[in-house]
Amino acid sequence: MPIKIKLIKKVGKFEVWLVDGAIIRKSIDADFTNFSQHLHNKYVPINEFWIDNNTKEEEWNFFITHLLAEYKAMSQGKKYEDALDIADRAERADRFKSKKFKKAPKDYSKLIKKIKIKKIATFGNLTVWLVNGELIRDFLYTDFVEGGHFKVYDWVPDGEIFIESAVIGNERFYILLHEIFECRLMLAGLKYNDAHEKATKLEWLVREM
Repeated sequence: MPIKIKLIKKVGKFEVWLVDGAIIRKSIDADFTNFSQHLHNKYVPINEFWIDNNTKEEEWNFFITHLLAEYKAMSQGKKYEDALDIADRAERADRFKSKKFKKAPKDYSKLIKKIKIKKIATFGNLTVWLVNGELIRDFLYTDFVEGGHFKVYDWVPDGEIFIESAVIGNERFYILLHEIFECRLMLAGLKYNDAHEKATKLEWLVREM
């Protein structure tokens, strides 16, 4: 099956493509998330931006803003981590202009209630929620992608794992597996980087089955 699904638009010299993120995560890069560009991931062709089809069209322009800023910073010699910070600020500035942001509840607890959509599973002392990832990126954390849990994000309530509702089909299973395993490892004392690496390896193995 082809990775590219359709050309979304052209922005200057860049072609913005909607791609099959599931295929990329299975065969190329288990850490591919909402989008990427060539200077960060070499498998993305030069002068192309890739956006995962497990995202909402309403966010594509925010992602493009991010990618343009990230690419520019990296082309000027900045390391990815520094370029990411610059791109996050550019993306947040765009999101802050939206009507949604102006209507945001001031009360943090009310915002969390809006983010949660449905409880989908319980594993011992862990509860899994489907959440509105767009709202999280709008108001809490610009880099939220696919899933996360309370051991990584202080705005996730204790004992909870968040899975983005836009992630569907088999992808939801793989992301859930990753987040549960990573969370359990961190509860056992592992640091995030080590836990994430082990969870990614497990996810990769299961995807290949």
